[in-house]
Amino acid sequence: MKSRKSNKLKYDKLDNKDRNFVKAFGEIHPINDIQNENQNVQIVYDEEYEESNLQGNRKKLEAKKNIPQAEKINDEDFSDLVAPYQILLDDLISNELSEPKKRKMVAGEKWKKSKIEVENNNETEENQDQSVEESISEDEIDETIINSYSQEVLCKDNLESEELIKNDPFHIHFENNLDEKLIEKIKSNCSDKKKLDELKQNISWPGLGNLIYTPLTEETKQKLDPNKNIKQLFIKQRILERLNNSVTENISSHLDEEPKEIQDNSEFKLETKQSEILNIISNYCDLYHSDVDVHFDYKIKFVYALHALNHVLKTRSRVIAHNDKLKQNKSNSDLEYRDQGLTRPKVLIVVPYRKFALKLIKIMIRLLMNKKEEYVSNKKRFFDSFGPDEEDVNLKNDENEEKKLFHDEDYDFLFSGNCDDHFKIGLSVSKKSLKLFTEFYSSDIIIVSPLGLKSVIGADGENQDHDFLSSIELLVLDNADVLLMQNWEHVVTVFDNLHLQPKKSHDTDFSRVRSWLLDGHARFYRQTLIFSRIPAPQINSIFNRYCTNFSGKYQIDLLKSSKYQLGTICKIGFQLAQVFNKIDCDSPTNLPEQRFNFFIEKILPKFKDEMMSHTLIFVPTYFDFVKLRNYFKKNDISFMNISEYSDKKSVERARYLFFHGKVHFMLLTERFYFYKRYKIFQLVA
Repeated sequence: MKSRKSNKLKYDKLDNKDRNFVKAFGEIHPINDIQNENQNVQIVYDEEYEESNLQGNRKKLEAKKNIPQAEKINDEDFSDLVAPYQILLDDLISNELSEPKKRKMVAGEKWKKSKIEVENNNETEENQDQSVEESISEDEIDETIINSYSQEVLCKDNLESEELIKNDPFHIHFENNLDEKLIEKIKSNCSDKKKLDELKQNISWPGLGNLIYTPLTEETKQKLDPNKNIKQLFIKQRILERLNNSVTENISSHLDEEPKEIQDNSEFKLETKQSEILNIISNYCDLYHSDVDVHFDYKIKFVYALHALNHVLKTRSRVIAHNDKLKQNKSNSDLEYRDQGLTRPKVLIVVPYRKFALKLIKIMIRLLMNKKEEYVSNKKRFFDSFGPDEEDVNLKNDENEEKKLFHDEDYDFLFSGNCDDHFKIGLSVSKKSLKLFTEFYSSDIIIVSPLGLKSVIGADGENQDHDFLSSIELLVLDNADVLLMQNWEHVVTVFDNLHLQPKKSHDTDFSRVRSWLLDGHARFYRQTLIFSRIPAPQINSIFNRYCTNFSGKYQIDLLKSSKYQLGTICKIGFQLAQVFNKIDCDSPTNLPEQRFNFFIEKILPKFKDEMMSHTLIFVPTYFDFVKLRNYFKKNDISFMNISEYSDKKSVERARYLFFHGKVHFMLLTERFYFYKRYKIFQLVA
């Protein structure tokens, strides 16, 4: 364009706006330029622009100059004209749209570099958590990532076709809508013990040994192959890749103890017992393992943590894939997918101590991501709350206590590390990230202690909040023998509050909720896994009463196990007379009262003689302990008592008086000995 003659303009005649513009740029705004009639029009265009379009634009511009001033120009002519700045603007926009992925990759690389630099600095870990949360939110919003992942559901995760999806136990179990007749049959069989005994089958597997399989009906009976490897169990491809990579990374500390030929192999392999457990739980059958060794505990946690992650990722994959299909077929109103629950949480894991939750989350982090690619939010807060790790704990800090206590292998396993029994934590799992300390209604996995969950639900008669337990599809009760030493009523409360009708909607899309959830049949689809070191009547009651999975349930047959056929009395190293008394009882409800009367009337009088001094009475429950203590006080019987609520001074005083024979009886609770393991000397009976 021809240069503007701004020097001919009088500065006094300009308004304030133009004066400011002249001061800033040295000339008036281009919109105030006076166009000359003979002024040549210079067209700015892109080199790649088609010459035919340019020639058409030139003709229209030349025709515009010959139009009289009084004649109006049609709107169509203006719409056909391509202004120079519009061409430049379109070109810039097209360039920006062509490189969004490059900018994301560059930003991701910068974030990874900054994360590696900050990883070893503990002071800046909180800022790292915030950046992780921002990156996770961006990934969730990006539709391109969602679409690519939804296509991956059918192509990459061992599911190359719809036929393979139908063979997946996840699809078979949760997308199988049982008819009402079969539901009624399952209900009647669960209440009929004779019918269940007829359906029981004795199975022998190489690793687990003798098993008892109890299908609830003939129609839902399954036949599993114990020789299946991990590739045949429909595990997510991402988890399989991490397992293979973990051979060189040592995903667990116990892998160091495995033979070298397994570690040198590039393919991850489970032990025979682990593989068989994974085979059972991958087919969504219930399992009660009542013979978990201390050394096998970590491997059990590894297996069910893998199964829980696989279940959550499959659920997420299905939902994302179905969301994508619904977006592509908005016009099809008949398209419907039932793939969600009334609330988001799908997995509930109950463990007794924080140290076990720490182990579980460490396993999940390693199964989801590499050390160099960790996307874990609130990681520092988690390790501050659930640490220190048992590896960093020195068990010999107090030498005086060490002399009084009998620390065997069992005690070190249970009480090394963080043994707080009041905790709760929610986990939100995505493809490559893990969020910790999420709200329960925004969580996929919930890890709690019975006391922690009871504090959330609330006591009876209060405003209880149990809606987040309405859609639990996998329940794990780990270290159940330790939970017996806590308040077992809290464990029963967990089962009583499962699958109740929610009090609020919680933004639920009821058109996507599974039909069997709406019908109130969730308990027949829930998978329950119970692991314990010993069998106990309370645990057996939970397994028989609340485990009503239509796929059936497995349990270890200890009666046929070679480990328990000889018994344990013969293993006692010194001579000890053991006398067992049979109590006649009319009904189980009257057993506590009749047992107490039998002890007072027939057993206690035999030990009141002076020759039977130093008699220890070991009481299994605190309720029986209180009842017996009150009886001794009422009848002025010489005794001292020690319970889990006794302070250190009271314990020392009671042990001193009992050792020197100044009291006849000593009352000791089972829970006190479980937690303290004190040595009691000078026992006669």
